[in-house]
Amino acid sequence: MSNLPVVRKLRVLCLHGWRTSTGVISLQIAGFRQAFGPTKAEFVSVNAPFPASGPAQEDIRKFFGEKGPYYEWWDAVKNPDTQKTEYHGWEQSVAYVQRQIDELGPFDVVLGFSQGAALTTLLTAHYQKHQGSFPFKAVVLVCGLVPRDGLPDDTRPLLDIPSLHILGEQDPMLPLGHQLHDIFTPSHRSLHVHPDGHRFPALPKHKPMYVAMAHFLRQVINE
Repeated sequence: MSNLPVVRKLRVLCLHGWRTSTGVISLQIAGFRQAFGPTKAEFVSVNAPFPASGPAQEDIRKFFGEKGPYYEWWDAVKNPDTQKTEYHGWEQSVAYVQRQIDELGPFDVVLGFSQGAALTTLLTAHYQKHQGSFPFKAVVLVCGLVPRDGLPDDTRPLLDIPSLHILGEQDPMLPLGHQLHDIFTPSHRSLHVHPDGHRFPALPKHKPMYVAMAHFLRQVINE
């Protein structure tokens, strides 16, 4: 009988982008699936609790169909009195993901793309503020931004969890992604920038980047 230890798969909860779905992000994370291999990681994705309040982006509709269905984590609306952007539904989405973590977990990593990255940031900030710890060990934020609503008033000290940030040089939201990178603890964060736009790094060109990112996640999770 072998005395080798049983190694549990790394488990990743994936939160899709604005007006997309689990089907979309399941394809977007192909680079991570390849880098970890089929026996080393399990990726679980959930749809947002709100149906999309408008049409998905044109490229999404072309590839996945006009009808979807597609979902969003909140509807961003400008308050006419304060001129500030408000996220209608963010509280419900944070509570919903917390329930998913309780029911489907444990998870080692939460990965979010675009609006999903903003939600991952809100989730992390509220765990740190209200519980002082996290039910996961790292976050992956792809083309994210600092949420404009919903963060606790005193999001300082910095979010103290290992974080992996992926940005695109041609992404109009690139400066917002750097701002998001800056609110996480410097000693535990890693930044990767690819030359394209608001998307995951393309395969096979950026396979070495995915290998490096998978190595970073294995390291911080095993510490």
